[in-house]
Amino acid sequence: MKKIFTLILFVMLPSFIQPCTTFFLSDGTTKIFGRNYDFQIGRGLLMVNKKNIAKESPKDKNNNSVKWNSQYGSVTFNQFGKEYPMGGMNEAGLVVELMWMNGTEYPEPDTRPALNTLLWIQYQLDNCSNVQDVIDSDSKVRISKSSVPIHYLVADRNGSSAVIEFIEGKMVYRTESDMPFKVLANDFYSDGLEYLSKHKGFGGAKAIENSPSSLNRFATTCKLIKEFDFNGNVMPVNYSFDILEKVSQPGSTQWSIVYDLVNLKIYFRSKESDKIKNISFTNLDFVCSSQAKVFDINKDIAGNINSDLSDYSQSINYDLIQYSFSNVDFLKGSSEEMMKSLSVYPDSFQCAK
Repeated sequence: MKKIFTLILFVMLPSFIQPCTTFFLSDGTTKIFGRNYDFQIGRGLLMVNKKNIAKESPKDKNNNSVKWNSQYGSVTFNQFGKEYPMGGMNEAGLVVELMWMNGTEYPEPDTRPALNTLLWIQYQLDNCSNVQDVIDSDSKVRISKSSVPIHYLVADRNGSSAVIEFIEGKMVYRTESDMPFKVLANDFYSDGLEYLSKHKGFGGAKAIENSPSSLNRFATTCKLIKEFDFNGNVMPVNYSFDILEKVSQPGSTQWSIVYDLVNLKIYFRSKESDKIKNISFTNLDFVCSSQAKVFDINKDIAGNINSDLSDYSQSINYDLIQYSFSNVDFLKGSSEEMMKSLSVYPDSFQCAK
């Protein structure tokens, strides 16, 4: 079961992932992370993930796995089952988000055990409190070479941020010293900077085009961040939603998410429900023995949702997985056995002793 589970998640995404945009808006006191999630389908669950849980990744073909105890609780956005998020934030204020990146080359197999691109996110949120911890994890685990091509933008409550990419088989990262704009779309960061330098306000003469292309979304987002007045009257969360609206893609932008890392609060809206909702970490229960919670991302309500969370169950997990596999062309016809194995995977975890 576990090998089937791993194989499916390694190959499930390439044919229908679509472009996304992320950014980190920060100064000495403001630390806001914005993200547009562009995809074929928009159904998903916000999941509250517990800490102090003993976890193990699915075994690879050589029967190797990664074992760890989750040190931090987190809130994630999931479409393909619990433990495999598209992104999220943990209680230490670390945010990890992914974007598609053609040309990515993951490491060749070595002595480090491997995770796929989605479980890698949960692993980081479970174990890391800051950006440097994420970078340092490269000595412990790697992303499987057979995983789909992804790069990441990460940021923490201290105000640090990094682009993490995989080039020629190695993790390549940029932090504050070589990351003048904290923005990422669907080109390598270096290509984004080169493109940006050709435009007005950034060293060049060209006007930034009104185009949904990755490079134009990168340039537009950089321009809007540069224009933001941290001392003005516009609230950073509101401005971040304005940025996301300007770089959204009609028909494919499913979720717009804004993380407030200082106040440990997440704001989000979806294509199906444009009412802005929020969840605060203040009263979330991350104790391992307590009931795990979920929330339908598309539920048509506004405001704080802490009191609207529902109990997690294997059947809820299965329903989400079954819907996603049934409504994505590439995945139609997947076996009932495989979907069941996905849905019960988290049930193998227990509170750490």
